[in-house]
Amino acid sequence: MTGREAGQVDIREGDRVAAPRSLAGRPAGQVGKRQAKRPLGALGLLERRLVEEEVAEVPAPLAVARRAAGLHLDHQEASVGVDDHEVRLAVAGRPQRPGPADPAHAGVEAKLGRQGLAHPRVDPDLGGARMRDRPPCDTPRMEIDVALVPQVARTAGADALIVIDQIRASTTITTLLDLGCSDLIVTGALAAARRLGRETDSLLVGERHARRPPGFDYDNSPSILSRAPIRGRSVVLSTTNGTAMLRRVRRADRVLVGCIRNARACAEAAVGLVEAAGGGTGVLRVICSGREGRFVLEDAIAAGVIVGRAVEALGARGVEARLTDAAKAAVRLCYSYPNLLTAMQRSDGGNTLREIRQEDDIPYCAEEDASTTVPILRDGSPMRVVRLGA
Repeated sequence: MTGREAGQVDIREGDRVAAPRSLAGRPAGQVGKRQAKRPLGALGLLERRLVEEEVAEVPAPLAVARRAAGLHLDHQEASVGVDDHEVRLAVAGRPQRPGPADPAHAGVEAKLGRQGLAHPRVDPDLGGARMRDRPPCDTPRMEIDVALVPQVARTAGADALIVIDQIRASTTITTLLDLGCSDLIVTGALAAARRLGRETDSLLVGERHARRPPGFDYDNSPSILSRAPIRGRSVVLSTTNGTAMLRRVRRADRVLVGCIRNARACAEAAVGLVEAAGGGTGVLRVICSGREGRFVLEDAIAAGVIVGRAVEALGARGVEARLTDAAKAAVRLCYSYPNLLTAMQRSDGGNTLREIRQEDDIPYCAEEDASTTVPILRDGSPMRVVRLGA
């Protein structure tokens, strides 16, 4: 992908490519007869899926460009270029989020915007700022990386980590601290959770495979917990994926817990921690907990929102954000859906919540920037999560 303009999307071998036309009706380009030589990659599969599921009526290259790059064509032209290896679609245009200017999204965005469920207001151009707004080359730079699956999560070389288990551990942790629990202990094993609960006279909160374990007071439904008498109580939390990931990265110096509800606060805090640790520059790494080792859409969407917020924070400081390919993919994936609520509804976690009849958690988890709480992990025996600055 090196050297390509933002908005260029690969159409891999096996995709049907039609030469799009500009809005004025002029042919935008011709496709050569040579086939692409490289196999369809993971991003290509994602692009094809977006086309098939969401915009099947639009010619494939244009659909891919619109949805993967978050572009609307407003009297702009698209062109198809061909070389020995691939067919590329370059869209010259202005990246913008779906909004009231787009009649197809006007009503939905207006309603969801009032609820905090619309897209984050970050340009999806893989940098968060338009080219003319980016700092000069001699300005400080911060790298932002995303581990989209837990197997590739690394702590080495990172100045700060953000762990995400969007549905639902990260959202639950943020909610418990918002509610004023006096002590939040996190552990992976159920036996350890029960023992710690007895020793500390704590409420037991958690799940195994989305179900409340025997003897626990609550499962980890944040919407249910938001109505529970939590203030002043100690809580022991154990979940299938989120607390297990926290245990895995516990030796790192600065580990935050992020979700859509605290996206801005968490991103800004992480940027500040990286700057303090690296003298103004460094590496911020976002880790998706996944589900039993697998990629899940909800974590990647939350990562894209948080990355966008971090880019905004860096821009305000005059620091350039250097996004890895995984971070760029998370941002673009976020913009492949009309809003965050839709993304959560269509995710693996959203399906699970419907199966266990806890649908109220879906809009709760999708509410953007509803909390200013930033949870930070404190290693020890046992591990605890506290509010940053407390």
